Amino acid sequence: MNCLTVLALALCLVAVHCVPQKVDLFNKGSRIVNGVPATQEQGTHQCSLHAEGWFGKSHICGCSLYGKNYAITAAHCTDGSQASKLEVRYNGLTLKSLAVINQVKEIRQHENYDTPTDSIDNDITVLVLTTDIVEVTGQVSKVTLADTVPAVGADAHLTGWGNTKSGSGSSTPTVLQYQKLQIVSNEECEKIYNQLPQD
Repeated sequence: MNCLTVLALALCLVAVHCVPQKVDLFNKGSRIVNGVPATQEQGTHQCSLHAEGWFGKSHICGCSLYGKNYAITAAHCTDGSQASKLEVRYNGLTLKSLAVINQVKEIRQHENYDTPTDSIDNDITVLVLTTDIVEVTGQVSKVTLADTVPAVGADAHLTGWGNTKSGSGSSTPTVLQYQKLQIVSNEECEKIYNQLPQD
């Protein structure tokens, strides 16, 4: 998997670059461990993918606003879904009070994505939204995809509503979380992730 694919995937998940080649998404992912509540300016690109279920619509994954009317998320978040059952919410920090709700018109899941058990290859989806994204200074902005690989040691800014702790005592926040990290090489990232507990 090339580094630009990794970067695009990371932007859609939580706006960070280095993710190992093989990772158990359902055990190691979806975390903002040691994060702090984000400011609005730190989360201007962040959106929440909501899916219709038995008890109404609820948050299932984070996503990033992009282009005229797109949101980028992970394919494992949309696999098997129908566009009519999904919506993207943004412009805010608290899951229950995001100001804009935009219906998903089309799901463009990577054609080579295969439901993973331990891989993130091609785990990316572009969602086409029904209406255009309206940027609001300091509140709503769109990500731009990198055209070069970020340098090792560069800052990476992570936002999301993932679990704030590892292990059995984990908790899912309702307020957007922020964490500043540093880019590491793919080799170092894989080494670190392979040492994480499988909880």
